[in-house]
Amino acid sequence: MSDLSPMSREKKKQQLRRQMIVNNDAADSLKNSEQETARRQNSSFMRQGDSENPEKVTVVKKAHRKVMKKRLIILAVIVLLLAAAAGGIYYWNYHYQFQEYFVSWEVNLTSEEEGVERSSPKYINFGKNVLKYTKDGASYIDNKGKTIWVQTYEMKAPIAVVNGSFAAIADQQGNSIYIFNEEGPQGVATTLLPIVRISVSGKGIVAAAQEDSKSSYVSMFKRDGSDLKLTMKSTLSKNGYLMDLSFSPDGTQLICSYAYIDNSFLRSRVVIYDYSDEVGANLPDRIVSANEEAFADKVVPRVQYLSETQSFACSDTGLAFFSSENRANPVLTVQTEEERIESLFYSDKYVALVTANSAGPEPEKLVVYQANGTKVFETGLDYSYTSGNIDGEYVILYNDNSCKIYNMKGVEKFGGELDFQISHITCGSLSNQFILTGPQKMQAITFR
Repeated sequence: MSDLSPMSREKKKQQLRRQMIVNNDAADSLKNSEQETARRQNSSFMRQGDSENPEKVTVVKKAHRKVMKKRLIILAVIVLLLAAAAGGIYYWNYHYQFQEYFVSWEVNLTSEEEGVERSSPKYINFGKNVLKYTKDGASYIDNKGKTIWVQTYEMKAPIAVVNGSFAAIADQQGNSIYIFNEEGPQGVATTLLPIVRISVSGKGIVAAAQEDSKSSYVSMFKRDGSDLKLTMKSTLSKNGYLMDLSFSPDGTQLICSYAYIDNSFLRSRVVIYDYSDEVGANLPDRIVSANEEAFADKVVPRVQYLSETQSFACSDTGLAFFSSENRANPVLTVQTEEERIESLFYSDKYVALVTANSAGPEPEKLVVYQANGTKVFETGLDYSYTSGNIDGEYVILYNDNSCKIYNMKGVEKFGGELDFQISHITCGSLSNQFILTGPQKMQAITFR
């Protein structure tokens, strides 16, 4: 019989359990301490061993240096290859002259355009594609030769203008104007008087210059052809004869050139109108700029907006560049003097002139300016061209079977004959690819 009571036995059990837990924790702590000591001793031994083995240290250092040197060499080679590639691309784009070409593809343009082929076609750049127009109709053709849409009409003398995603075709000395965007026809406007000039904004508003025996008029139309009920009138005795006009892309400003007689001399003035509620509504006749002195002894047959803030006027002997950064007060920023101007081409970034060249061996000169009036390059020109245009970073001059292509460094990238009847040339999807459009065919050529 035990001398311990049940309560005493229970206390004893609890004491034993606590002792076991303490002993186990102590054992684990001792084990961990021994493992850490061994690790430190081993580490110390290894360091001591290394310090006692200089040959081993030298080998490790040499191996490390070898690896790093190899990595640096690889990196240097990669940098050199990238630099060489960049240099090669730069040379190809700006200095390499194309030697030959091959035909990438060719398509027939007549299969989907029946009814618009009875007269010789003309072409104008429209977006990334081209707008084809004749006396019988118009069609929009992509850069693969696919006809996107067709519009038939009858005109005696069609003229076409483009601004951003909108285009307009009018019957010069007629009364009809067809308005398009890249998706197709949007509307038809009709004038009361014969049309002389037209302009279209990037939002589809059309300005039509008309005339009778005494006055010139400018009428405005919406993209659907409806009349905006906004007309400007000018007389020879007051403003002069309207020579040309051009809308800004947003349609809020219009630049016009006028010719007038002063003391038996023909002179010009350039006027900028503003049709916004914020600026022009508070000004007499909505005029924000009128410049006569700069053109007192010149004739200005062309004016053009290149962007919302940049425009130019082309006289017979030079260019005048205007800035509309301050829309309430556009200013003439640059005026150039040229010899007799033979031709004018422009894009939204550049203006190109072909002028007489009395000072050089070539009979003519090609001069290119940025939209702000900064000269890009000039070069002598001895080439019988019939048309030209600026597309991207290239100036392209051509006749019916040959072309000259210049980059914006003034380098002649190509000059020679092409086995194709040319009506228009534009850039292709590659830097060395160009799209040739003819009366009945479209062809892509790739230079090399």
